[in-house]
Amino acid sequence: MTKEDYQKIDELNKILEKDPTNIKALIRKGYIFYDGTENHEAEKAFEQAIKIDPKCTDAYFWLAKCLWNYCEYEKAIVVAKKGLEIDSNRADLHEMIVWALGSLKQYNDEFLYHVKKVIELEPTWITPKADLIRGLIARKEFDLAKKEIDETFRHIKLIPVPSDVMEKHYEGLVTGRSRDNWKEKLENYLKIIENKK
Repeated sequence: MTKEDYQKIDELNKILEKDPTNIKALIRKGYIFYDGTENHEAEKAFEQAIKIDPKCTDAYFWLAKCLWNYCEYEKAIVVAKKGLEIDSNRADLHEMIVWALGSLKQYNDEFLYHVKKVIELEPTWITPKADLIRGLIARKEFDLAKKEIDETFRHIKLIPVPSDVMEKHYEGLVTGRSRDNWKEKLENYLKIIENKK
């Protein structure tokens, strides 16, 4: 973490001394720790936010992400599902389940449900489309995977390209720089399918 990050943490701690129930300050503190790769401190902040406000879906998302980073995939799934009980339309919580199940190599019906839900809720995100293709290949559903690859190629061509400054891998935005990477990834999926058939 940077000196500036620690200064921000100090400022947030002062806010929390006056009001320990300030959810926004706890989430911000957790995010700064998370972004600075101090996951244990981040986890504590997000857990505290959930204790104070059990309906704070941001805290569930970030806590699940911390757990996923620790390779505690089953726990990440449990936390993300708790968040989805509060708001079933949080695409990022569905995506955490997709990532955790994918990390466990469990490309089951639950995986398909959540990845399709992410695509439904956030149709411009490209990463879930790649997750779906990967899952279909793992399930040996090659014809469906090929169809998804074709649709994703078309999808990439249709997405307006924002400036590189706006690129966020987490949201799967396609930029000029990443468009070629996604094409290459899709071409690799096609090769995998051809080799498996």
